[in-house]
Formats: sequence, C-alpha cells, structure tokens
Amino acid sequence: GAGEAILVDANGNWLETSTGNLWGWQNGCWWTPPLEAGILPGVVRQQLINWCQNH
Repeated sequence: GAGEAILVDANGNWLETSTGNLWGWQNGCWWTPPLEAGILPGVVRQQLINWCQNH
C-alpha cells in the first residue's frame, strides 16, 4: 500500500499531501501552492514563508 498521498486539483496540479504541505525548489526559489488553491493553511508553512521572506 501507499504510505502517503499527493492531492491534486482538477488540472493535475499538486496541492498538498494527505498529512502536510508541499514545497519545491525551482529556479533558485522555494515555492508552495497558494492558499487560494484550497490547501490547508499549515502553521509550519506560514512560519517557513515568513522566514524565507525575511532572509
């Protein structure tokens, strides 16, 4: 069986996992799907966004 699931939208865009937020590194920048995509606003997600914006 699977240990984790990646949730996608109707277009196949990765949104989050069944237990946490997704992060990626592309062109020298961290990215995570926007809250407007319907993902949960994880506490650590917001802390990491704040840290990345300040460093």
